[in-house]
Amino acid sequence: MNPDDGDAVVDLVLQGATGPVDAPALRGIEVPPNGVRRIDLARTAPNAQVTAAHLTVVRGRITATARNTWDPLGRGRVTTDFLPADAEPATASLLLGLPAKPAQPTLHLANPGEDEARVSVRFVTKDAVFTPTGAPDIRVAPQSYRAVDLSRLLRGAAAQGVVGIALESSAPVASSVQALVDDDLVLLAPVPPLRRPGAVVVPVGEKTMVLGGAERTGVIHVTAYDAAGKALGDLQVEIGPDRAVSVKPSRRGGRGHRRAPQHLDPGRRVGPGLRREGRAGDAAAAPGGACRRRSRPSGPTSRALSPTSQSSSVG
Repeated sequence: MNPDDGDAVVDLVLQGATGPVDAPALRGIEVPPNGVRRIDLARTAPNAQVTAAHLTVVRGRITATARNTWDPLGRGRVTTDFLPADAEPATASLLLGLPAKPAQPTLHLANPGEDEARVSVRFVTKDAVFTPTGAPDIRVAPQSYRAVDLSRLLRGAAAQGVVGIALESSAPVASSVQALVDDDLVLLAPVPPLRRPGAVVVPVGEKTMVLGGAERTGVIHVTAYDAAGKALGDLQVEIGPDRAVSVKPSRRGGRGHRRAPQHLDPGRRVGPGLRREGRAGDAAAAPGGACRRRSRPSGPTSRALSPTSQSSSVG
C-alpha cells in the first residue's frame, strides 16, 4: 500500500535454499498513489521450492504484508492468514504468540547478507527463557533461505508453557514461524519493541496478549476498549527480563489498547504479541498504530515468507 500522493517503486528479490531466485518480473514494481498493488507470487514467480522475499523500497514509501493460503491435498481445510512485517533483518529477534501444541511448527530463516549466519533458538515462558534440549546449531548460507522443523523441540513436558521463541544470530536474519492449530494456519513474525504508548486492533472472541522482551522490571498498563471507544477495564501487569506475561485484555469483543507507563525509562522496552484462543492468530503492535510497518527509502527491508509452492501474495 502506498500512503502518499506520489508513485512508489519497490523491488522484490526471492531467496531459496541455494541462493537468489531469478524473477525479473518482481523488479521495478510500481504502486500507485494512495493505492494498493497485489502480487500473486504463485503466478508471477512460480517456484516449487520454499523461498523468502527481500523487499526494497526504491522510491516513495509503502506498507506491505504477505497473505498466505494453506491448501492441503484431499479434503483438508483451506485456511489463510497474514504474515506480519519483519521490518529488517536482525541479530536478535523475539516471536511471541506461539499456540499450545502446534502442528508442523516450522521456523523460516532468510540471510540476505554476504556472510554465513549461525542461529540459536531459545524458548520463552512465563518464568524463563531457556535453550531446549537438543536445539540445533542452525547455519544459514549467505543470500539464502532455510526452514527448520521445530516439531521435536515442541514435544513433551519441556514445551509446556512456551509462548514465544527468541533467536540470536551471528549475522542479521529475517525470521518467521509457521504452524497449524486445528487445521488453521498460524503465522508469526518478530514483534517490534514498544517504547511508548501503542495500540493494536484485536479479533472478536477469546484472545490472549503476550508481552515479553523487557529490558528491566516494570509495570505495563493495559486498557481494553469496545468498538464504540468505551473503556472495558484497565490492568497493571508486572513484567521483567527473560520471561513473558500472558494477559486477557477483555472477554468482550472490540478494540484492545495497550500503553506503557507515562514515565517509562527510555532504556526499557517490551515486545507485544497476540494469540487468539480457539482459532490461533497473531498480531504485533507498532507504537501509535496496529499491525503496520513503514518502509524507508534509506535502506532495504527484509522478511521471511511462507512457501510459494502454496498460494502466497504480497500487498
